[in-house]
Amino acid sequence: MFVSILALGATSPAVMGQTGEDASPSYARCIDLVKTAPGAAMDMGLALDRSGAKLGSRHCQAMALIRLQQYATAAGLLESLARSDDPAIGDRRAGLWAQTGQALSLAGQPGRAIAAFSEALRLNPADRELFIDRAIARFDAGQYQASAGDLGQAIAAFPTRSQPYLLRARALRKLGEMAAALVDVEEVLVMEPMNAQAFFERGLIRELSGAHEASRLDWQHVIEIAPGSRWAELARENLRRSDAAEITPMK
Repeated sequence: MFVSILALGATSPAVMGQTGEDASPSYARCIDLVKTAPGAAMDMGLALDRSGAKLGSRHCQAMALIRLQQYATAAGLLESLARSDDPAIGDRRAGLWAQTGQALSLAGQPGRAIAAFSEALRLNPADRELFIDRAIARFDAGQYQASAGDLGQAIAAFPTRSQPYLLRARALRKLGEMAAALVDVEEVLVMEPMNAQAFFERGLIRELSGAHEASRLDWQHVIEIAPGSRWAELARENLRRSDAAEITPMK
């Protein structure tokens, strides 16, 4: 099974499987090195490649490149694996396309990421997590309606998870659908009453809806519950600018 690169903060590798060269001790050692010594993992991957262990070695190289923040190069390696006609890829092709999309998202290439996630979904429509990944890429590409649609699919699959509601709230905000956005962000706060990001988002929605005092209360609350967070920093900036027309949007 593959693990989301994005969910792991681009710091941890995904395991390719449990058969063939990718289950070898050398591949496992290479993957273990990724988190603590990505440069050494890259060297080991290159050595494995020269020894003929192409599949596992290139996957390990890609994971090391992600840890080194060389996202575009990693995406190229992952895409080459996903497109490979190597029969050893087997049922892992969808996972490779998903990882390609994640690396492309990190590389700031949302258009290509959308295509990669769409291919992963075509190959493995049961993986509903991919709707969240594609929704994020679609948001970054400015495709807010399509992003909200993907998040509707994710919410149907994961009705008790807060993330898709919060992501859909910001997409709906971008579409100017403030009432619907507010419903989603309120759902998040029912699930997670101390979610600073949700309070920040609700502040944006309220400010853009003309509820200026209510938005200030939300941003003040963000600072109270998460004073050292990114959301608190943005909330402080918005409080300084709350009488101006432009409010810092959440990405």
